Amino acid sequence: MAISLVQLIWIVCIFGLIDGDQNSRHRKSEYIEDHCSQRIKLPLFQRLALTRDVFYKDGWRCDVTLEAEANHVVSISFKKFDIGRSKLKVCKDVLRIYDGDSIKSSEMTSAKGLCGQLIPKQFVSSTKTMTLKFKSRYLTASAGFTVEVTSFGVFKENSDSGACPNNSFRCMDTFCLDRSLVCDGVPNCRDKSDESAQLAGCQGFNAGLIDLSVGARVGIFVAVALLLIGMCWTIVYCFCGSSSAKTVYVPYKKI
Repeated sequence: MAISLVQLIWIVCIFGLIDGDQNSRHRKSEYIEDHCSQRIKLPLFQRLALTRDVFYKDGWRCDVTLEAEANHVVSISFKKFDIGRSKLKVCKDVLRIYDGDSIKSSEMTSAKGLCGQLIPKQFVSSTKTMTLKFKSRYLTASAGFTVEVTSFGVFKENSDSGACPNNSFRCMDTFCLDRSLVCDGVPNCRDKSDESAQLAGCQGFNAGLIDLSVGARVGIFVAVALLLIGMCWTIVYCFCGSSSAKTVYVPYKKI
């Protein structure tokens, strides 16, 4: 019974992940290395990868400016991140992010910059442009990074309409998201409300998970982990029990 229950949970999880990712997997990546020293005119959503190679090259510098349409801001969320090795005070290979159209704009990253393997936080510009500056010094066999870039409209509390323009979806903060990006399998809002079953009317397994509290998610994770452990113990017990069973021969006695 334990095995069949675990299998059922795995089936539900797999179909849920497929349902949540069926749209996002078809999004093609643009490569930042193809746009060095250029300005990228952003669509509503764009996936950007640093390089198409397995590892980025050493002694390389690349600056690129991301530009949204008027009355929009730029948001980037990191999905993969592998830049050099993080040192105590300085990054040998480093990514820096600026709130504007050049590296002379206000820097959004710390003085150290971004490096290492930990996924950085989400960055949102205050204007329609954001600039990324990447620099590598040594060959470190690192893969670089991949970001998902979203163009947000800005909600104005004192506007005449009192709502997001063009009937776009309002995140729980002050940003407006185009309706085409709602329930597409990719959380664009910082609070993930655009993929919520309750707030956006999304369907599917992942939409239900987003609406759960942190405690509920932890509970589900623990329950699944315990079921998996139980399944493993059941398999081990059945295998060891059958292999250790011995045939007992009863001596024949003539009466």
